[in-house]
This record gives sequence, structure tokens and C-alpha cells, in this order.
Amino acid sequence: MLASAPHCPVAMFRVGDTMLGIEGHPEFSAPYVEALLLERRARIGAARTEAALASLDQAADDDVVARWIANFLKIAG
Repeated sequence: MLASAPHCPVAMFRVGDTMLGIEGHPEFSAPYVEALLLERRARIGAARTEAALASLDQAADDDVVARWIANFLKIAG
């Protein structure tokens, strides 16, 4: 396991030198995530949806995650 969160005990993992699994979606933009959350509010629940929407105001680590993925691919390749 490489990363975890309170709501996701295995958020990122690797298997050997050639497989990287990421539970989140670093490729999703904030507007896209917002649209997904609003569309899935009934399945997610109002409280979790509101908390997730509020978190979209925070700075994202997409540049960091992109570097992790690029470095992994360089090493694996």
C-alpha cells in the first residue's frame, strides 16, 4: 500500500514493478467531480456529497500525482 485515507484504507498500491493502482481519479477536473457528485447525490447521501463538494475548494495534488505516475512508468519501462 502506498497511500490511504480515512474513507479508503487502500487508496494507492503497487504490485511488483509494473502495476500501479490508484483508487481516486487524479485525471478528473473539479467541475467534472462536482457534476458527478450532484448526479450521484442520492447514492452517496446528502452529508457526504456536501462534504465532498466543499473539499473541491481545496488545492488539488494533481501535479504531484502526475509526477508519481510518470516516475513509476519511467522505472517500470
